Amino acid sequence: MEWVERTDRSVEDAKDFLLDQLGVDEDEAEFEVLEEPKPGLFGRTKGQARVRARIQPKAPRAKDDRRRRGRSKSDTPEAATSEASDESVAQPAEKATPAKERAPRAARPADDGDDTPAAPSKAPEEFVIPITTFLDDLATAFGVTASASVVVTEDGELAASLDGAGLGSLIGPGGGLIDAIQELARTVAQKEAKGGSAPRLKVDIGGYRSDRRTALAEFTREVATAVIETGSAHAFEPMGSVDRKTVHDTAAEIDGVETRSEGEDPRRRVVLVKA
Repeated sequence: MEWVERTDRSVEDAKDFLLDQLGVDEDEAEFEVLEEPKPGLFGRTKGQARVRARIQPKAPRAKDDRRRRGRSKSDTPEAATSEASDESVAQPAEKATPAKERAPRAARPADDGDDTPAAPSKAPEEFVIPITTFLDDLATAFGVTASASVVVTEDGELAASLDGAGLGSLIGPGGGLIDAIQELARTVAQKEAKGGSAPRLKVDIGGYRSDRRTALAEFTREVATAVIETGSAHAFEPMGSVDRKTVHDTAAEIDGVETRSEGEDPRRRVVLVKA
């Protein structure tokens, strides 16, 4: 995942914007503070904060990297000699055991430095059937007729959808139930990974997310026009990270306005202001 960068009044403001831009929670992101505001007179600050962020990579470390991290100074011949010398000093009353009579130390694999190497990740395609089955079974449990499909995107992520008639019971007010189903599907994927890393997964039901994204983008453009004409800021209703990202992305394409986030989840909202 590529880094995205933001310059803002403070480090926290920049981080908040970047989380919305990436559409993830803070524990799923990796930050790097490039520049911080400097303290000025009377408690004021000079300059702005510059921060970059990206979604945390989930791929396991390369085997060579694990080997380098896993090996310590105690694995070297010099350290082994030092350990043997320390044992002799610590036990002066006992006769040293000849090297030939000592039990051999268990051999370490030549190509591994960790005692418990990270489990390899599965290919995204291997998660398609388990997630499809989960969504099909979910629709059956809710008594609705629907068909599930899961595709692997160009970024190696999973895009799952459930399409059919009468899916309102699986969407919920404001799409809240879709978010819960998505988390359950991610749990299924993580279980299928068996200790490895699961690909990122997004779930849509009845095209709700797609339709909402289109409608929200259009509404954002209308609000932006009003903000530019009147100069008055507009605060959107509290939204999830996915919807906030839609507002940020849409506003970024419009000259004369900018966005910021306010509040804490689940009452976090986007405010559109004149630039």
